[in-house]
Amino acid sequence: MKHIKLAILILTMLAALFSCKKEELRDEKYYYGNLKVSALNTPDLPDLSVYYDDDFVGTLKAGSNSYPERTFIVDNKRRVRIYLAPKGDLVADTTITMIRDKTIELVFAYSELYGISGFTKRLQVSPDSAAVQLYNKLPASVQPNGTVIDAHLVSYDPNAGGFYDVGIYEDIQRNKFHPKTFLIPALTIAYIELVNRATGAVITDENGTGQFYFTSGSGANAVAILNADETGTGFMFTSAAIDL
Repeated sequence: MKHIKLAILILTMLAALFSCKKEELRDEKYYYGNLKVSALNTPDLPDLSVYYDDDFVGTLKAGSNSYPERTFIVDNKRRVRIYLAPKGDLVADTTITMIRDKTIELVFAYSELYGISGFTKRLQVSPDSAAVQLYNKLPASVQPNGTVIDAHLVSYDPNAGGFYDVGIYEDIQRNKFHPKTFLIPALTIAYIELVNRATGAVITDENGTGQFYFTSGSGANAVAILNADETGTGFMFTSAAIDL
């Protein structure tokens, strides 16, 4: 009888141990990650409807600190689509892979006024600096397919009292944000110069202008938007910079 009771006790303990192990395996099978979408506060930012896969999760509004966020099981890719609210024209469509125990934040920039639309980044910038991103809106007549253009960023250094080379946005792509962001001193003059990589020549418009000058803000995320108007006899640079 003692042997039977001992056997039952051992079986019970083994069953409990197996159950715990099974529960641990079940917990470890599923990992979770967060996905958040926000928008840069462009001057004419409209209301934007955000969808994760086929589910509506919220609306991005100008000046709002409330961002659509959702937790997903990290088992596959997620599709993010953004429409003009309420689900008008599609303005962004991308697919991301979730990361275990991490929050992925997609930052969207949209402005019909400046003709920009795309995912970018938002940096925390100290008041003595400005972060400069670049968006390329150059027409095909200025940058034909296959033409590699590098954009050189130059800034004035108020401490040294002269201009210096900050960095190069290499191989800029039309209608896209460049992945690089550079820091420059706040409240100073900077310019961007476009260089044809094959020839090494600075690209100038019909007035001979080859530099796009702008003034940096304080603690700002700035977007330098490269653009040009075709004139029939050539083109004129119409670039702009906005602080966000």
